[in-house]
Amino acid sequence: MSIEKTYDQCREIREGVGRYGNWAIDFHTRYEMNEAVTCNMIEPLRPFFVEDLIRSENPAVYRYGS
Repeated sequence: MSIEKTYDQCREIREGVGRYGNWAIDFHTRYEMNEAVTCNMIEPLRPFFVEDLIRSENPAVYRYGS
């Protein structure tokens, strides 16, 4: 699924739950690091939380300052 399509779906969810409704998304380790960074486009939609953006095959990407 493309990042743009995911954004569109998240926007629809935000509209559906309203301004004060909570919603969350679990990406199920779908993206590579460069794609996950692009997913910050959903921040203005105010998800309650975002889970598991980055693929788990490369744990080195979780290192801070690497």
